Amino acid sequence: MITAFWWDIDRAVKTTITQRIQTEVRGIRFFYKSGMLFIKLPSGRLLSYVKPRIGENQYGGESVTYEGVGSTKKWERIESYGPKFVENIVQAVSRDILCYV
Repeated sequence: MITAFWWDIDRAVKTTITQRIQTEVRGIRFFYKSGMLFIKLPSGRLLSYVKPRIGENQYGGESVTYEGVGSTKKWERIESYGPKFVENIVQAVSRDILCYV
């Protein structure tokens, strides 16, 4: 079920970016506005990804990239995919739970 969730999130992110429509997976909402991808958490808090787009990864598959501060401490395009988005979501939801305990 975990891997199915990864790929459901991956599909939702790609659909939101390419079609500019709101999608939802198990209470997590995705929407595109003003050149940014937003992930709305159950708490209502938003995760944001600057200038997302679909590109090709090093293996020839489809991947999502966005602008962010990379390991060089400079703005660069960062590659992501379903499992990494889920990691971000899990960490953010965990923070929200700890904040309210």
